[in-house]
Amino acid sequence: MLIKKIKMLIKKIKIICLLATVFCFCNVDMMAFSGGSGTQADPYLISDETDWVTFRDSVHSSHRWSINKYFELSDDIDLTSLNFVVGPMPATAFYGNLNGNGFKLSVSVPLFGRIHTEGVVENLRVDGEIITDITGIGSSNIGSIAAIPPTLFSNCTSYVSIQSGNRVGGIAGENYGVITKSFNHGNVVASNGVVGGITGISYNTVSYCQNTGSISSPMGSFGSVNVGGVIGTVSNSSFYSPPDGVITSNNINIGVVRGERTVGGIIGGHFLV
Repeated sequence: MLIKKIKMLIKKIKIICLLATVFCFCNVDMMAFSGGSGTQADPYLISDETDWVTFRDSVHSSHRWSINKYFELSDDIDLTSLNFVVGPMPATAFYGNLNGNGFKLSVSVPLFGRIHTEGVVENLRVDGEIITDITGIGSSNIGSIAAIPPTLFSNCTSYVSIQSGNRVGGIAGENYGVITKSFNHGNVVASNGVVGGITGISYNTVSYCQNTGSISSPMGSFGSVNVGGVIGTVSNSSFYSPPDGVITSNNINIGVVRGERTVGGIIGGHFLV
């Protein structure tokens, strides 16, 4: 009789734990952010550093968690004390839509590592300073907003000063998607070349973008190549490249560009196959 009661008690405890777990998962969406339900009509609101940490943790909680989810900034946020990127690996890539609403994020590292082709980042401003170990493992594919984004960037503006290794851009390190109507006003330095005001290397589309920052790779170094005011180099060698070729149109550079070889006001170099 006692054994039977113990078994029933254990069963009840398991049921309670299961319900508590389900409740917690269901309420992460409802309680973790400053507001919203994650739909296009009612996006999650990100208003402070705590919300951004929750955003990171939620995106990393499971593969494709952020798909069809919408997020909006509701205030300027200082993220300079946070030393992490959202989506550092393909398995934790961001799939959702982030609308900056014209608010500003202050950063000391890139905001995103990987953004999926379904992801969108728009109407976002960033400022701050990003300096990576120019000889270390974290020195390639560096941008103020993302490292490698096969996605849509629209109406994004960077005031971030960047010093890194190679494949460095004011907005994105590499571009596999579409960057449009975006601006860079920060100075960008790459110790090993492949650097541009908007992106270090583009495999797809950059249009209606502008750079005013100084773009450079140290003179005299072997890697001081492919330096462009808007794009360091273009290549059609990627799966994401359009069938008719890489698209660059209606871009403007009024910043100073310095490099040793293959240097251009808009595009530094090209690798076409």
